[in-house]
Amino acid sequence: MANEYLTRTSTSSGNRKVFTWSGWVKRNALGNFQGIFSSVESDGVLLVFTDTDKIRIGTRSSDFEVSSATFRDVGSWMHILLAIDTSLSSGRYKVYVNGNTILSGVTNVSVNDNVGPTNSQTTIFDYSYSGGQTVEGGAFDVFFVDGQALEPDVFGFYKDGDGYMSSGNTNSTDFKPGQWMPHAPSKIKKDINRRGGFGANGFYLPMNDNSNPGADFHCDPNS
Repeated sequence: MANEYLTRTSTSSGNRKVFTWSGWVKRNALGNFQGIFSSVESDGVLLVFTDTDKIRIGTRSSDFEVSSATFRDVGSWMHILLAIDTSLSSGRYKVYVNGNTILSGVTNVSVNDNVGPTNSQTTIFDYSYSGGQTVEGGAFDVFFVDGQALEPDVFGFYKDGDGYMSSGNTNSTDFKPGQWMPHAPSKIKKDINRRGGFGANGFYLPMNDNSNPGADFHCDPNS
């Protein structure tokens, strides 16, 4: 997939202080800014790959925090999770890759900031809101949960056994025991609903079905 991205205009503001975005991503091109997720055009959260292949988080009106890790593996899928709760005194935002925390803090996301989706545009896989800085690659099992800041174990698990996965780059590799694997979508949806539901603006995009690509399943099927 190249120069393709998704946008959604929310029908209500929902919970702008607490939310989770989760998705499996595979990059096909490196070395330029590529948007992963943005919650609103003006003051919402913006999660991007940088031109040096790091991940950074911030808002349109603030500075960014940038990961120390780089992500240059164009041959493997990675699970990216963003959890926001601006009501907390610490850890208001957390970014995980394959179950590991890469960013966590309070910088650039103030207490009680409204950084979640409004009745404006939410964007997946674009940085410029116009298709100019898209992720060249693919995605599947994309979730947005409005009103809950969830942990990685809701969406994935480390597979038992002797396998290893590379979390890093080709020059500096950090090996973790086991391989981070996705839970079945039915389990994830059941867990989300058990904890309180998807919320006003929540959604699930499988993007893994040849017969119905890009289908949107909220709480009930709605393509």
